[in-house]
Amino acid sequence: MNARRLTAVALGAALGAAISAAPLTVAVAPASAEAARTSAACPGRQTWSDRNTFGVMCPTRSVGAAAYCRDNVLVYGRKAPAGRWSYAYCAAHGGLARPAL
Repeated sequence: MNARRLTAVALGAALGAAISAAPLTVAVAPASAEAARTSAACPGRQTWSDRNTFGVMCPTRSVGAAAYCRDNVLVYGRKAPAGRWSYAYCAAHGGLARPAL
């Protein structure tokens, strides 16, 4: 294998590792903001949290978690269908300050 091919393989492996290690949190996305607003009105809503994470589940509608982190960043989790959990991650922002719901 030539040097150029080895470099491309090494860069691809490093990029793949970086992408797979990245959290699934997106900061301030309009579609997620709508999901966060609607999740507060869900009957039967369940929430969960620890030092870095806020999770929400709604049994009747799709929902997206939203949380404020300690560094004043508002983060959103992926929108989850009814009965599934959505998580907003603050580990990269100093930890969870409070849910945004």
